[in-house]
Amino acid sequence: RRALGPLQDSGVRSLVETLCDPAAMAREAEEWGFDSNRLPLSELSKDHLRDGLSWLTAIERELRRQPEPRAQDVERLSASFFSAVPVVRPATGDGKPPAVRSLDEVAARCAALEMFADVEATRPRLLKLAAGGGHRKIAASTAGGAEGAEGGAAGAAGGGEASRLEAEILQFESQLEGVKRPKTPYFQWFEENRAAIVKELGPGAGICAISKRGGELWRGLSEKQRRPYEKRYREAKQDHDQEKEQIREKKAAASEAADPLVQRQYRMLACDLETIGTGSEVFSVIQAYVQSSLPNAEVASLVCVSRPSEERAASGR
Repeated sequence: RRALGPLQDSGVRSLVETLCDPAAMAREAEEWGFDSNRLPLSELSKDHLRDGLSWLTAIERELRRQPEPRAQDVERLSASFFSAVPVVRPATGDGKPPAVRSLDEVAARCAALEMFADVEATRPRLLKLAAGGGHRKIAASTAGGAEGAEGGAAGAAGGGEASRLEAEILQFESQLEGVKRPKTPYFQWFEENRAAIVKELGPGAGICAISKRGGELWRGLSEKQRRPYEKRYREAKQDHDQEKEQIREKKAAASEAADPLVQRQYRMLACDLETIGTGSEVFSVIQAYVQSSLPNAEVASLVCVSRPSEERAASGR
């Protein structure tokens, strides 16, 4: 309950949406040199980053060589780095191949890899949330009750509205489970011919014998004889799939209304955000500190960030 309240604050809501913007992450990665023409950002893996860091470590070792690094080895190691990591290769006007030629550039490349690592770890999760994933699961025992309204997927709407949405979601889930699969061509045929098979085998025939004989007869049917059953199955399967898709769409809409994207993003951040009022003593102290360092700067807003898990760990020491 404490974690859902801050989203009513437009400042916190805007900050969460900004922090959790996959498109902004992609733009930032390109500003740091990621080459999406060589590799889509969605395909960036830990292996790329691990290999890149290994090559940078080797380049740093070579640059620290005494009495001086060997230019040929630096170029060879740099070529391996640029092959391992999809980054834009620096243009050189002196005819030399692109290379990482200074310790400062090594540090800059390491910082870029750290940034890419953050994106690789976070962006796929944000894309899944944007695609409709990450909704809270609703227990039938809490839907419609006080606990479901306050502690479940409620947050964006009032308790009564949230309870109604939760009940709708459970209803849609029940409807999905209740949609019966269409009978296969074989079972349609078998139901029509079961009595004839039992008559052929005699009243003492068991289920296994009846099923076995039915399979034998079905396999002996011609394509023309099977066609009516297969046609009915395709039509029934199309109606079945369409009905389930319509229910899924309604459930997705109810889930999004009960547990909107910004709320799921906020949960993923796993922290509490709270704006600091402009008239508070804390705001005044921080504003004075900032302006003492940067006289022309102006503090527009402040947000307090806390992580309950870290607070619990600290209190346990």
